[in-house]
Amino acid sequence: MTEGMPSGQSMLNIGKLLWERDPQEELMRRIWILFTTFSLILGCGEPSGTESTAFDVKVMTYNVLCSFCPGLGADQHDPWAERAPLLRDLFAEYDLDLIGVQELTYTAPGANYSDEVRDLTGDTYGAIYYENAQLMDYPDATLLYRASRFAEHDRGFFWLSSTPDVPLSADFDPDGQLARLVTWAELEDLDSGEHFIFVTTHFDNNSPSQTLSAPLFLSKMKPLADRLPVIITGDFNSNLSTEAYSILTGSESPKLRNASDLVPEGPRAIGPESDQNNYNWNGRIDHIFLSGQATYEVSDWFVDLRRSGANDLHLSDHHAMAAQIRVEPTAALTP
Repeated sequence: MTEGMPSGQSMLNIGKLLWERDPQEELMRRIWILFTTFSLILGCGEPSGTESTAFDVKVMTYNVLCSFCPGLGADQHDPWAERAPLLRDLFAEYDLDLIGVQELTYTAPGANYSDEVRDLTGDTYGAIYYENAQLMDYPDATLLYRASRFAEHDRGFFWLSSTPDVPLSADFDPDGQLARLVTWAELEDLDSGEHFIFVTTHFDNNSPSQTLSAPLFLSKMKPLADRLPVIITGDFNSNLSTEAYSILTGSESPKLRNASDLVPEGPRAIGPESDQNNYNWNGRIDHIFLSGQATYEVSDWFVDLRRSGANDLHLSDHHAMAAQIRVEPTAALTP
């Protein structure tokens, strides 16, 4: 035997030491092997989602004034037939992607009401609003989206009342009020493949309806905001000093951020200098809120105070508000 080499018996003893492990150590070793194998199997499966991609949208909220309202009050307005083409021109001028519209009137040819949704969409926009052949169409809260860019995947409606799933229900104001609703849709941005929720609403203008509507609105938004980015537009009939506005912006889940607060240079106004000087920034009741599974960059936010038409009048008793928004989803959609 070569000097320095172990004997046959010694080799057997070494082998015995290698194979006879401590039982606890062997158990841990086997658990580790199983864990590693299981992790590798999961890693080889299909991913739960795809890497998110940021996308940009131009969003507007606009209460366009009900067609039977002009002539009421001191601020006069042109008839709907004259305002509708000017509204379409406004949408085209700003090259809008998403528009939340309030106060459209249901189609009633016998009452000389035109198809006001169609009056605004033209061939550019798709429209989502409450349609019910047995009851009535109710486009008071209508979503317009650029049809060439977005695809609808889902939609929903609820009513701002104690029975939100009952169509046309309205009981928050004990003295009576119009039915108010929220319209939402899940849209896909065809350029990026990203999904998001687009929302519009019209809170009633009579107290305490706004204060009662705000928590209901938040509770219905939460499951949507837990899943996807959410862009909210609407006439909330709630200025920045109201309890309803505090409820909306004070929630942590879902968290609503006013797009006007996210502009680095601050919001701006477009229109005659006299109108800009008289504009009450804290008194605005129309808002664009951002929420859900995304981070947002708002590069521009403005209110349009311009006048138009042969009589140089405002198009509505509200002013259009618009924002340029970059949406960066923070969670990929899981099928």
